[in-house]
Amino acid sequence: MNLGRPLGEGVTDGEGHCDLPQLTNAGKDFYLKLRSEYNGYASMNVSWSRFQRDEPEDIPGTFELKLPQGIRIGGLITDENGHRLPSIPLWIQSYYRSGGPPPRTRPVLNDGSSEQTSSDLEGRWSFDRLPPDWDDVVFKLRSRDFLPAEYVCDANHYSMTGQVTMPKADLLALRALIVLRHGPPISGVVLDQNQNPIPGVRVVQNSNWSDDYASFKTGTDGVYRIQNAPTGALTLSFQADNYSPLTASFVIAGPASNPPVILAPGHPLRGRVLDPAGQPLEGVTVSTGPGSDPDPKFQWRTMTDVNGSFLWNGAPDTPVNLTFTKLGFRQERASITANGNEQTVTLERVEESGEGIRIQGQVLDAATGQPIPAFKFSLNENWGQSYQF
Repeated sequence: MNLGRPLGEGVTDGEGHCDLPQLTNAGKDFYLKLRSEYNGYASMNVSWSRFQRDEPEDIPGTFELKLPQGIRIGGLITDENGHRLPSIPLWIQSYYRSGGPPPRTRPVLNDGSSEQTSSDLEGRWSFDRLPPDWDDVVFKLRSRDFLPAEYVCDANHYSMTGQVTMPKADLLALRALIVLRHGPPISGVVLDQNQNPIPGVRVVQNSNWSDDYASFKTGTDGVYRIQNAPTGALTLSFQADNYSPLTASFVIAGPASNPPVILAPGHPLRGRVLDPAGQPLEGVTVSTGPGSDPDPKFQWRTMTDVNGSFLWNGAPDTPVNLTFTKLGFRQERASITANGNEQTVTLERVEESGEGIRIQGQVLDAATGQPIPAFKFSLNENWGQSYQF
C-alpha cells in the first residue's frame, strides 16, 4: 500500500517469487509498505518513504525479504464458569516504539500493527507468526457477549492498569488461560422533546466509536439494550440524524433501567469547500477531527457534492472541530459552529514536486536566551502518530 491506500497483493510461487504492483506517480510524498505473512514464520513489513529518507527511484525492481522463524503460542478461552468459548476473536497488538524512521524491514508485531486469530470449537487458540521479540504484545478480546478484556504476558515491559497478566511459559506451552466475564444488562429509552421514541439512535459506550462491541442502536420503540455493561462509571453518547448529540453519565452497579434520555432538535451545520481560485471542490472528505477533547462525544463524516457543499443536520450548538481531506490538497482543520449560515473553507493545493516541505526552527533557554545544543523534537502526523528526531 502507499500512504494507506491498497495497491494490490500477490502470492509467492514454489520458489518464493512474487510479482507486485509498482508504485507510480509518487509525487511529493509516498510511503510504500509491503506486508508479508506465512504460517510458521513471523509476519514482516518492508517500506520505502520520504520519512525514511528515500526517493521513489530508491525502490528496487526486486527485493529479497527474509522471514524469521515464527514463535508459536496458544491456550484456552473460557467464561467465568469454566465453559469453553468457541469462535472468539483474539487480536494480538504490538507495542509501537516511536523515535525516528523505522528500519527497512521489521516484524509486523514490532511495528505498531496487529494480527488476529480465534478460538476453535473447543475454545482453544494458537498463533505461530510471532517474531523473536514478542514480550510486549497485548492480547485483546472484544465481543458483545462478554466484557472486553486485555491480557499481557509476565515479561511485558509496558503493562497497564486493567490488563491481566499470564505466564509467558504458559503461552509457549499452549496452555495459557484467558477468562471472559459477563457484565450486568442495562437498558433505557431515547425520546424527543415531545416524549416520542426515537428509533435508530446510535448509543456508544465511553466514547469508544471504533469498536463495534461498544456501539448499539435503539429499536422502533426507542429502547436500547446493552447485555454486558461495565460496572462503575459509564458514559453513553447518543447520536441520531436531525437531533443534537448528547452524552449522559451513569453509575452501574448491577442490572438497571436507566432514566429516559431526551434529545433536542439538531442544528444545521452548512459549509462549502473551495480551491485557492474560489472554485468548488467535489469529493472532499469532511469529518469530525481531533480536538482538545480526548473523549469525543460524537462522530460524523461526509463528502462534499459537486458544488463543494456539505450539510450536517444533527450538529450540536457548540463549536465542532472538522477535518477536510482531498488527494492533491493540503489537509485543513477548522472549528465551525452551526449557526445556519454557509461557512467557507479553502484548501491549498499541493504542488507535485519531488521535494517535501522543509521546516526549521530554534530552541532557546528561557532564562538566558541562549540556544540549546541538544534536544528532542517530535512531529505529529495527521493521524496522531508522532516521530522524534
